[in-house]
Amino acid sequence: MKSALKAVGSEHEKSSPFFIRNKQKCEDFQGKMEAIGAEVRGSYGAWAYLAVANFKDEPKTKAAIERKTDSRSDLLDMRVSEICEWKIHSKRLHFDTQIRRRRALQIFIPRHYLSLKSNKAYLIKREFSQHSLLKEIVGILSPLFSKNLIFHFEIEEHVLTIRFKYENSLHLKQLQAIRSVIGF
Repeated sequence: MKSALKAVGSEHEKSSPFFIRNKQKCEDFQGKMEAIGAEVRGSYGAWAYLAVANFKDEPKTKAAIERKTDSRSDLLDMRVSEICEWKIHSKRLHFDTQIRRRRALQIFIPRHYLSLKSNKAYLIKREFSQHSLLKEIVGILSPLFSKNLIFHFEIEEHVLTIRFKYENSLHLKQLQAIRSVIGF
């Protein structure tokens, strides 16, 4: 399977600065992912993009970047979100847990959660908080937690899913480190 990115849009849209910016982001992602052994598929246009990289080696890993423009009903209420998502499948992830941000104005911590040591703005499920593999993964991700970039962290049915704000950095160092820790 060969990597492929597809342009979507009219000829007028293809000259848009937004189209050009989205094309560049997808091509940068493609180059970085192919350099570390992944195959990339996706599409981009002036309003959005989605590029997905699948790694050929173990552990089975998928990395994706996505930009969505959500116009609720009028142009004054447009929301743009750019996210990066990693999904890593491994039998070593034999427990279910999650780390989540505290809710606004949340004073009390639910009984089944603890504050994350590296950033008190996050809560970790108490049950597996001391698991050595989880502690190692959280340690690798501490730069992202300290900058409040992660908004979804979950291990469920042998799959680690992490979503974070995509701010022109894929944090490949952390992705590769987690893959090597889980891959043993």
